[in-house]
Amino acid sequence: MEPFKNSFYNIAVQAADLNKASTVNQRMLIDNVTAESPILAAIPFEKASHDYHNLFERVTAAQGVDVVDLDGPLPIIDSETQLDQSNLTPLGGKILMPEDKVIKYGGVEKYLAKRLPPAMRQSGMKIEKSLFLNNFLGKAVEFSNAVSASETPADMPNYAAMAAITWSPGEVTGLFSPLPYADPRLGQVFETSALNGGNRYDYRHPVDKVDIVVYGATVKTLIGMQLENKLKIAALVNIGATAVPTATQLVELVKRASFGTTTRIYCNPSLALRIAAYYSTQNHGNGLITVQPGGQVSIVGVPVITSFNIPEAIGRISNASYVA
Repeated sequence: MEPFKNSFYNIAVQAADLNKASTVNQRMLIDNVTAESPILAAIPFEKASHDYHNLFERVTAAQGVDVVDLDGPLPIIDSETQLDQSNLTPLGGKILMPEDKVIKYGGVEKYLAKRLPPAMRQSGMKIEKSLFLNNFLGKAVEFSNAVSASETPADMPNYAAMAAITWSPGEVTGLFSPLPYADPRLGQVFETSALNGGNRYDYRHPVDKVDIVVYGATVKTLIGMQLENKLKIAALVNIGATAVPTATQLVELVKRASFGTTTRIYCNPSLALRIAAYYSTQNHGNGLITVQPGGQVSIVGVPVITSFNIPEAIGRISNASYVA
C-alpha cells in the first residue's frame, strides 16, 4: 500500500526540512504528533482557499459526455453546484515552564524539547479519535450511508464500528491554512511563540492559589477536514463485541464508499484482528476478504488501517440500514 504523497506527515516533514531556523524543532513536533496517530499521519491534505475556511462547490447534479451520432450535436458537459465552506479548527495550547525547572534543564529551548514530545503525542491521539468519531463516522451517519451489522441492535455501549473513506482532491481531504504559521510551503506546520516576550512572569496556580515564576510558550496550527461527497464516506456500525461482520456487510461498506485506489478502511485493532482470525482460517468471503501473513486485512483490495485511538466500543447507531 503506497502512502499518499500529500499525506499530513509528508507535507509536514517537507516543511520541517525547509525551516531550519525554527526555535523549536519542527521535525520533533511532527514526529511526535503522528507517532501514535497512524491515521492522522497518512490522511491527504491540501491548502485551504482562505485563512480560516475553505470554499468549495458541492456538485448537486451533473451532465457528462454521451454517445452521439457521427454528425450529431455534442451535448453540453455541465454540473449544478452550490457554494459551501468547511471551517478550519485552531489546534494548540499553552505551555508553562517553572523557572527552577528551566534553570535545571539549561534553558527554555532544552526544557521545551523535554516537555513537548509527550504533549504532542497526546494531542495527536486526541485529534485522531475526534477524526473517526466526529468526521468519519459522523459524516457517514449524517449522509445516511451507514450499514448496520445487527438487524435489531439493542441499546448497548459495546458495539464497534468501522469507516470507509475514498479520499478525493477538493471534496474529501484534509485542509491546512495558508496563514504563514500553518502553511507547510512556508516552512512550518506548528508555530511556537514565547509569551511575555520570552521573559519570565508571575503565574497564579489555579488550584494552590499561589504565585509562581514561569516562562511561557504557545504551540498552534490550523487544520480542517472536508468530507463533502456522500458517495465516498460510509460506515459499518452496530458490530457486536465478539462478532465478525459478514463478507456481504464488509463488501457493502466499501461499495457505499465508491471504492477505488484512494479508499481506506479505518477501525480499532481488536476488530481488525477478529476479522483477520476468522477470514484467514475459514473458507469464507469467496476471496473478497484477504489476510496477509502479518494479519493485514484487505476488503476487495481496500486496506484496513487500524488505530488504538479509535474506541473499541462506540455504542448503538440507530440511523443505519441493516445488511445481512
